[in-house]
Amino acid sequence: MKFYWLLSFVWLTGCTVTTADSFTQAQTTIQFSNAAQTQVQVYVADTPAEWKIGLGNIASLGATEGMVFIFPTPGEYSFWMKEVEYPLDLIWLLDDTIVAITPHIQPQPQTTLYYPPTPVNQVIEVPAGFIAEHDITVEQGLTIMAK
Repeated sequence: MKFYWLLSFVWLTGCTVTTADSFTQAQTTIQFSNAAQTQVQVYVADTPAEWKIGLGNIASLGATEGMVFIFPTPGEYSFWMKEVEYPLDLIWLLDDTIVAITPHIQPQPQTTLYYPPTPVNQVIEVPAGFIAEHDITVEQGLTIMAK
């Protein structure tokens, strides 16, 4: 029962636009607490409809672009690569602390699901390689400039 609830609760991706430039969702900046204080511009997904849309049909992301999924309570939300044709890194958060990272998720069938190892209330998707390039690590903090 839990599996079906999660699957219907958070379906990532399936957007109706074709490029990141034409995306109409709210955007904000996230600053990581790594040595370089790396910033990334993200689209904000904080409703069930936006969680389902995600990054699907977005042709590509810039090197410092992504999406943050904000959930009302901590949980084991599932993610998949529906209609995403490029690899991503996932950054799993509890509040504003990184609790896990999943690098280089390749486009796969919709039946492949990714789960955090512990409950989370936010997840950031960025282009594959972002985590390694910017020295993003577990237990690192970050600041979401506005939610």
